[in-house]
Amino acid sequence: MAKVTKVFISYSHDSDLHRDFVRGISDRLRTDGLECLLDQYINGFPPEGWQCWMENQIEAADFVLLVCTETYLRRYRKQETEGGRGVTFEGVVISQTLYDHYYRNSKFIPMIPTHGSLEHVPLTLKSYSTYCLPGDYDKLYRVLTGQAEYIAPPLGELRSMQAANGHAPILIHTDRLPTVKGGFFGRIAELQLLNDAWSGNTTRIIQFIAPGGTGKTKLLRHWLNHTANIPVLFEWSFYAQGSSEDKQTSATPFFSHAFAKLGSTRERFASEEDKGDHLAELLRGKRYVLVLDGLEPLQHGGAAVRGELKDKAIRQLLRQLARHPCGLCIITTRIALHELSDRDAPTVIRHDLQNLTAADGIQLLQSLGVKGSAAELGKAVREYGGHALALSLLGNVLRLRHQGDVRKRDTLKALVKATGNRDSRHAFKVMQAYAEWFAGEPELALLHLLGLFDHPIGQDVLQMLWDAQIPHLTAGIDEDEWLEAIASLREEHHLLSQHDSGGDLDCHPLIREYFGGQLQTQQPQVWQQAHERLYEYYKALPEKEFPDTLEEMQPLFSAVAHGCAAGLHQQALDEVYWPR
Repeated sequence: MAKVTKVFISYSHDSDLHRDFVRGISDRLRTDGLECLLDQYINGFPPEGWQCWMENQIEAADFVLLVCTETYLRRYRKQETEGGRGVTFEGVVISQTLYDHYYRNSKFIPMIPTHGSLEHVPLTLKSYSTYCLPGDYDKLYRVLTGQAEYIAPPLGELRSMQAANGHAPILIHTDRLPTVKGGFFGRIAELQLLNDAWSGNTTRIIQFIAPGGTGKTKLLRHWLNHTANIPVLFEWSFYAQGSSEDKQTSATPFFSHAFAKLGSTRERFASEEDKGDHLAELLRGKRYVLVLDGLEPLQHGGAAVRGELKDKAIRQLLRQLARHPCGLCIITTRIALHELSDRDAPTVIRHDLQNLTAADGIQLLQSLGVKGSAAELGKAVREYGGHALALSLLGNVLRLRHQGDVRKRDTLKALVKATGNRDSRHAFKVMQAYAEWFAGEPELALLHLLGLFDHPIGQDVLQMLWDAQIPHLTAGIDEDEWLEAIASLREEHHLLSQHDSGGDLDCHPLIREYFGGQLQTQQPQVWQQAHERLYEYYKALPEKEFPDTLEEMQPLFSAVAHGCAAGLHQQALDEVYWPR
């Protein structure tokens, strides 16, 4: 159940008419689903006394509305020695709270009656929006319920505009990194490394190596968001095509996109290496940043060839970029690139990204609403190895289920089946708590659906699975519940991420791995039936029986993968693979 927003109203008893006006606002807010608190609802007096009651209500409320009138302002300023003292006391509490938070305010909202005046708003709150009631009721209600009147559309890509003298500026930006929510803490050395590489002309390639969930993508997103004057910027995540190291992922979509943005119309290449050379030549002489995020699907994971690139075009591209004096290529991967092992710093730098320090981990937990002593918070960070994803998941669970009490982390059960490396096991432990929490809810079904894939899924695929009404997975869940589950996992629990290139649903690869594994082991028949549906869906998707390009073949590759996952090996061979 969603948390109910609490609202407290601070006002002066100017007259019976004014009291009725305030109570009318409160009644309306309660009717509209907000837990509005008012002294008029108390029968007699509160057991703890009015002063303690007022202080407790202000502290517990998510929002405090100040009904500002001439009388209210005088009492707030302690300029009255007769009449009610409630506003005087509440003014002290409000002023002290603002002072303690360096006047960073998202809680206290001034409002005035229809014939009121802005001059009656306390000085410390004049810099914030004031609402005139009842006329501004809907605007106020949007603020209290987090429903913006206008939603900003997704950011598009920058347009290249013709200069007055006929010369077009070289400004190309493309963003295909997933959106990563949450605060950013620490990583001072890594940010300095990136700044030095970009401002200098000796470092051509940086590769950040770390296990999943360490915060590689978050680091790049933060640096890019705070770095100006990048004329040519390409950000590409290969996770969007699949995160499995054993997946036959193609770099063709990346090259096609890059060629189009750089104005190349060339379609035929003598070899894959020729394709890499062509992109390197297009970038030559330009001041660029090229981000290749999550490169491991293009690498061999076996012990004998660990880290070698499968894709010849990418391999050749990196060889050429290592010679470029103007650009910077940034790579994130779980496995160091073998092809760059013979390149020395500072031309090519390998940086092993570590887990968060204790101090940075504590900041991360606190930013998520986790409360406790420094010792307890530090102990929690150490218990979870400073793993960024695990701490983020833990912080959300503690905030939403245990009022942010860090001591309640002990209520999380030990991992039933310990799989993966040590860091991923920390994250899996919190995901296990989520699975128990969401048992029987649409949120768990949605996470299981994401676990059927190793890449983001489009709304059309999700709709197909929902229409299929698969027992114990999508059956019995109506459309509104699906939409609410998506919003809940994205906005409240921060388990879903989103790619700026579209509305595809995505989550961290470790989250897909855990919930997919749970569905496969605990409900194998459901797992099989879902993959059968996906096999039939992707098999029928191509418009041409014999597609001409690798991009047009992608649905058929997916059909084979899902068919094999469903146990339909012979059928996938006979119907999809062999005829082509």
